[in-house]
Amino acid sequence: MKPRLRLIILILALGLAAWTAGAAASLLLEGKPFARALLFEPSGLEVFYRLALWAALSALAWGVFKEKKGAEGRGERATPAKPASEKADAARLPDEPEVSDYSLIGLYRTTPDGRILAANPALVRMLGFRSFRELSRRNLEKKGYEPQEPRARFKELLEREGAVRGLESVWLKRDGTPLYVRESARAVRDDCGQTLYYEGTVEDISDRKRVEEELKQKELRYKGLVDSAGVGIATTDVLGRFTLVNAKLCEMLGYTADELLGTPFARYLHPDDKRLILKIFRDAWKYPDKKPRLEFRAIRKDGRTVHCFSCPTLTLFEDKIIRFSAIIVDITEMKTALEALRASEERYRTFTEEAQVGVYIYSEGRFLFVNPAMERITGYSKEELLDMDTKRLEVPDEHKTDEIREEIRQQEDPSVHHYTMHLVRKDGEVAFLEFKTHPIIIEGSKVTLGNCMDLTETKRSSERLKEVISEKELLLREIHHRIKNNLQIISSLLYLGSQDITEPRAAAAFRESQNRIKIMAHIHELLYRSKDTNSIYMPVYLADIASSIFSSYATFTNTVEYELSVDEIHLGIDSAIPLGLCVNELVSNAIEHAFDRGERGLVIISLAKGPDGRLTMRVADNGRGLPERLASGAGVRESKTLGLSLVNMMVEQLAGELKLGCLLYTSDA
Repeated sequence: MKPRLRLIILILALGLAAWTAGAAASLLLEGKPFARALLFEPSGLEVFYRLALWAALSALAWGVFKEKKGAEGRGERATPAKPASEKADAARLPDEPEVSDYSLIGLYRTTPDGRILAANPALVRMLGFRSFRELSRRNLEKKGYEPQEPRARFKELLEREGAVRGLESVWLKRDGTPLYVRESARAVRDDCGQTLYYEGTVEDISDRKRVEEELKQKELRYKGLVDSAGVGIATTDVLGRFTLVNAKLCEMLGYTADELLGTPFARYLHPDDKRLILKIFRDAWKYPDKKPRLEFRAIRKDGRTVHCFSCPTLTLFEDKIIRFSAIIVDITEMKTALEALRASEERYRTFTEEAQVGVYIYSEGRFLFVNPAMERITGYSKEELLDMDTKRLEVPDEHKTDEIREEIRQQEDPSVHHYTMHLVRKDGEVAFLEFKTHPIIIEGSKVTLGNCMDLTETKRSSERLKEVISEKELLLREIHHRIKNNLQIISSLLYLGSQDITEPRAAAAFRESQNRIKIMAHIHELLYRSKDTNSIYMPVYLADIASSIFSSYATFTNTVEYELSVDEIHLGIDSAIPLGLCVNELVSNAIEHAFDRGERGLVIISLAKGPDGRLTMRVADNGRGLPERLASGAGVRESKTLGLSLVNMMVEQLAGELKLGCLLYTSDA
């Protein structure tokens, strides 16, 4: 029930009690019946007495109500009655100010064990509580201070000093968020020196802390920006003493910041530049709006000279100069580069003047620069070339431009163009030139830098050489063709001669000789047909040899097959012929001696190139194997048969090695 409603009910009850008391008095004093005196016939004096008694009781109730409400507003706990002197000592502070509900300063009173005895509304609002009663449930020893600002520190100061002033700490609000405060407090002690409670004032400094943190962050960002700048940054006071230097300036001069701060900047100037720079510094007082551009030299701590460039500015406050600011750029490398550039330009000028290759700069159909070699190549003077349209040098050809564009498009580096074209000299002769060009920037404009070489005589010599080579290739093909024809004639004669021979060994000898001749003839036939007259493509060559051998042994090859595995290898004629003869002999021997007539079998022919560049040729079969007399390598090498003797000779000619088991042939060819 609300306090005011309770008060009204109390007053009404007191009024009823006063009226009843009056009726009872009339009964005792005048002897009137109680009911009559209570309700029907009260006298005027009785009514007055009753109303007076009611008013007195109501006034007493109203006073008690106000006293209780005031105690609740001040946050005082209801405590048992104490002697007046003890209560004053416990509840009242010397010179205690009157607290307003609208005060911005928080006031409090707490016990050493963390209980909150009193707090004004301002403090209740600061901490985010709805009422003092809710706040008083919190114990400051358990919760109330941010972990990094413990209450123990506050208590230690109070117990030692008796009072603290302007202590900044962090409290925790009702929702757990931090509250930054500035606090002044004192310890109230009894006559024995025992602390009764702490009381103090609290000011919310959260806004100030936030602003300070923002300023701190801005200062850190500013300092980080200044220190990370790639140029030197400095400020000086009106006397020219450094008040700020960044890390780059320290690096430029070789000093630490502590060594530079407070010292005059003139101390670090080169003696030859000091007078001029100081004059400009003094003139700044007369002409504050002037912004000079300075190039000067400074002396490092180690004695080396640093070339610098700067545009100092003034900072004014109420029309007075308060500081100088400057961004200082180290141009030592640029100075060195300029000197190197001057030397390079001199070398380049000498090179272009003396070069035998034409050098030019070209833009929008005009020459901007030509060297003397261009004069010799074109026959025009330098003045004529710079004044003429370059189209006068071109040979009329409707297809020329498209061909050059296609040639440029196919080049790997799009920024460098390499092409050839014809130009007309001043005397009318057509010259063949090779050009290399790439774009460059000069004074902000894109131009083309190029060089050209006169290849007229080189092209003529090349064309003559091509004609000679073509004639020689034609002659060589004709020689191969005639050798092939002659070998075929010999092979045919051997074939015709073998028709009348009935003795098997003699017929076999004729057939083997015929195959050997076919192999050599086939080499010349391949060279005759090929565009390359210097090498043989081995996959095709060995495939043709195998096919030819198996065709000549038709009675055997109906049941014997072959398998061919050859890498992509090209060999010269000096290596291809011996290798082909080895294949012929080994495959022929396998067909004749490894299988019985009508027996099914397989002959494997392979040629592979190893990582070291050596070749391995292998001829194998799944027949009965070698006879005992040939089971060792020595037996093969000492064999008197024509075929194996020929194989040994070819292997030696190729600087190879013959092995048994899988008959490996290797060569460096």
